[in-house]
Amino acid sequence: IQTQIFIAAPNDARVKKSTRFWNAGGLEFNLTAEGVSFSMESLTSLAVGGIAFDTSIGLQADEEAAEDHVFTLYDNETASRTRQYDEKQYWVVYFDQSLRGLKPGAPVEFRGFRLGEVVDIGLEWDEANRRLRMPVLLETEPERLREATGITAEEALTMKEISDTGLRAQLQTGSLITGAKLVGLDFFPNAPPVELTTKGDYPVFPTVPTATGAIAQDVGSILSKIDE
Repeated sequence: IQTQIFIAAPNDARVKKSTRFWNAGGLEFNLTAEGVSFSMESLTSLAVGGIAFDTSIGLQADEEAAEDHVFTLYDNETASRTRQYDEKQYWVVYFDQSLRGLKPGAPVEFRGFRLGEVVDIGLEWDEANRRLRMPVLLETEPERLREATGITAEEALTMKEISDTGLRAQLQTGSLITGAKLVGLDFFPNAPPVELTTKGDYPVFPTVPTATGAIAQDVGSILSKIDE
């Protein structure tokens, strides 16, 4: 669907090629691992609908948009500020603790730097170990890594590099208020070596227990020794 809008002076000079437009006709409420956010446009926009725009300030000079320039109309302001990436990589992770609070859309981060998001959470029977387990499908965006470091995902997130450097995935708490979880990636030099496998077409990313989970295991081991 295409629609044409007219922006009166002097605001027309504010429209650059990098300007983002979004639907401003409602309330926006988000409950994520980062916390709770709420926003509302003017009462007029709330009543009859509207389109808002903003031009972010960057290091590179931006050009004014010519007449009839085509822009994407985003669903809301949050979506308009989220960069779009074309390249995707997919990984499967298995965690041994409860996944309560982890939902599709939860961020995948490396020390706070966003690399992607959780796509899907499933439930399957592990015949070899005779137990139920929950695979979590992660989607990472290599272009984010390339922009930040200048290296490609193939150079950084290869199976060999994961095995050699101790790069592991860990379930972490994103918000103490909401209990929302996220998946964090970090280096764990003391992590035991793992045999790297695949699940269908997806490589399986190795994991480590959460900090509280590791403490619980240590306490359990100590109590077992005392009991003996």
